[in-house]
Amino acid sequence: MSNRTKRAKRAKIKAKNARIQKQNLKSELSPKRPEIVKMSAEFIELFNTLPDFSEGLACVPLIEAYVRNHPQMSLNDVEAGIATIFVFYGHWSTSGSDLIEKMELITTTNFILEKPEFLSSLSGSN
Repeated sequence: MSNRTKRAKRAKIKAKNARIQKQNLKSELSPKRPEIVKMSAEFIELFNTLPDFSEGLACVPLIEAYVRNHPQMSLNDVEAGIATIFVFYGHWSTSGSDLIEKMELITTTNFILEKPEFLSSLSGSN
Protein backbone atom coordinates (compact mmCIF):
# COMPACT_ATOMS: atom_id res chain seq x y z
CA MET A 1 0.00 0.00 0.00
CA SER A 2 1.33 3.42 -0.85
CA ASN A 3 1.61 6.31 1.54
CA ARG A 4 -1.10 8.15 -0.34
CA THR A 5 -3.58 5.27 0.16
CA LYS A 6 -2.68 4.98 3.84
CA ARG A 7 -3.11 8.71 4.33
CA ALA A 8 -6.53 8.66 2.64
CA LYS A 9 -7.59 5.74 4.80
CA ARG A 10 -6.47 7.52 8.00
CA ALA A 11 -8.28 10.69 6.93
CA LYS A 12 -11.45 8.72 6.26
CA ILE A 13 -11.30 7.06 9.70
CA LYS A 14 -10.55 10.40 11.37
CA ALA A 15 -13.53 12.05 9.65
CA LYS A 16 -15.79 9.17 10.64
CA ASN A 17 -14.72 9.41 14.29
CA ALA A 18 -15.28 13.19 14.24
CA ARG A 19 -18.83 12.68 12.86
CA ILE A 20 -19.61 10.07 15.53
CA GLN A 21 -18.27 12.31 18.28
CA LYS A 22 -20.31 15.26 16.97
CA GLN A 23 -23.49 13.14 16.88
CA ASN A 24 -22.89 11.94 20.44
CA LEU A 25 -22.35 15.49 21.65
CA LYS A 26 -25.50 16.65 19.88
CA SER A 27 -27.61 13.90 21.46
CA GLU A 28 -26.23 14.73 24.93
CA LEU A 29 -27.03 18.43 24.55
CA SER A 30 -30.46 18.05 23.03
CA PRO A 31 -33.24 18.44 25.57
CA LYS A 32 -34.69 15.13 26.53
CA ARG A 33 -38.43 14.72 26.67
CA PRO A 34 -39.72 14.09 30.15
CA GLU A 35 -41.14 10.66 30.81
CA ILE A 36 -44.90 10.83 31.31
CA VAL A 37 -46.90 8.47 33.53
CA LYS A 38 -50.59 7.90 32.82
CA MET A 39 -52.94 7.03 35.67
CA SER A 40 -54.99 3.89 35.19
CA ALA A 41 -58.77 4.01 34.92
CA GLU A 42 -58.88 1.99 38.13
CA PHE A 43 -57.18 4.86 39.99
CA ILE A 44 -59.58 7.40 38.50
CA GLU A 45 -62.50 5.31 39.79
CA LEU A 46 -60.87 5.25 43.22
CA PHE A 47 -60.33 9.02 43.17
CA ASN A 48 -64.00 9.62 42.47
CA THR A 49 -64.88 7.83 45.73
CA LEU A 50 -62.36 9.69 47.93
CA PRO A 51 -63.13 12.80 50.00
CA ASP A 52 -62.08 16.15 48.56
CA PHE A 53 -58.30 16.56 48.37
CA SER A 54 -58.52 19.89 50.19
CA GLU A 55 -59.44 17.97 53.35
CA GLY A 56 -55.77 17.11 53.75
CA LEU A 57 -54.80 13.61 54.75
CA ALA A 58 -58.38 12.37 55.25
CA CYS A 59 -58.11 10.24 52.12
CA VAL A 60 -54.89 8.44 53.17
CA PRO A 61 -56.59 5.70 55.25
CA LEU A 62 -58.95 5.00 52.33
CA ILE A 63 -56.03 4.76 49.91
CA GLU A 64 -54.25 2.49 52.36
CA ALA A 65 -57.32 0.21 52.60
CA TYR A 66 -57.50 0.13 48.79
CA VAL A 67 -53.83 -0.89 48.51
CA ARG A 68 -54.12 -3.55 51.20
CA ASN A 69 -57.29 -4.98 49.59
CA HIS A 70 -55.63 -5.26 46.18
CA PRO A 71 -52.71 -7.64 46.63
CA GLN A 72 -52.25 -7.85 42.85
CA MET A 73 -50.54 -4.45 43.08
CA SER A 74 -47.51 -6.32 44.51
CA LEU A 75 -45.77 -3.35 46.04
CA ASN A 76 -42.38 -3.85 47.64
CA ASP A 77 -42.87 -0.80 49.84
CA VAL A 78 -46.52 -0.32 50.80
CA GLU A 79 -45.94 3.14 52.30
CA ALA A 80 -44.28 4.35 49.09
CA GLY A 81 -47.16 2.88 47.05
CA ILE A 82 -49.72 4.68 49.20
CA ALA A 83 -47.74 7.91 48.93
CA THR A 84 -47.52 7.53 45.15
CA ILE A 85 -51.28 7.06 44.83
CA PHE A 86 -51.77 10.05 47.15
CA VAL A 87 -49.58 12.16 44.85
CA PHE A 88 -51.52 10.87 41.83
CA TYR A 89 -54.74 11.88 43.57
CA GLY A 90 -53.41 15.33 44.44
CA HIS A 91 -52.28 15.93 40.89
CA TRP A 92 -55.52 14.63 39.41
CA SER A 93 -57.75 16.64 41.77
CA THR A 94 -55.86 19.92 41.30
CA SER A 95 -55.11 19.74 37.58
CA GLY A 96 -57.80 17.39 36.28
CA SER A 97 -55.17 15.62 34.20
CA ASP A 98 -54.43 11.91 34.32
CA LEU A 99 -50.86 12.50 33.10
CA ILE A 100 -47.91 13.38 35.33
CA GLU A 101 -44.18 13.65 34.71
CA LYS A 102 -42.29 10.74 36.22
CA MET A 103 -39.68 12.95 37.92
CA GLU A 104 -42.40 15.12 39.46
CA LEU A 105 -44.12 11.98 40.75
CA ILE A 106 -40.91 10.58 42.26
CA THR A 107 -39.82 13.88 43.79
CA THR A 108 -43.21 14.62 45.33
CA THR A 109 -43.59 11.06 46.63
CA ASN A 110 -40.19 11.25 48.33
CA PHE A 111 -41.15 14.64 49.81
CA ILE A 112 -44.43 13.20 51.17
CA LEU A 113 -42.65 10.20 52.69
CA GLU A 114 -40.44 12.57 54.71
CA LYS A 115 -43.47 14.17 56.36
CA PRO A 116 -44.27 12.68 59.81
CA GLU A 117 -47.93 13.76 59.44
CA PHE A 118 -48.31 11.49 56.44
CA LEU A 119 -46.64 8.53 58.11
CA SER A 120 -48.73 8.95 61.24
CA SER A 121 -51.93 8.93 59.17
CA LEU A 122 -51.18 5.38 58.07
CA SER A 123 -52.88 2.77 60.24
CA GLY A 124 -49.94 0.38 59.91
CA SER A 125 -47.60 2.77 61.73
CA ASN A 126 -47.83 2.83 65.48
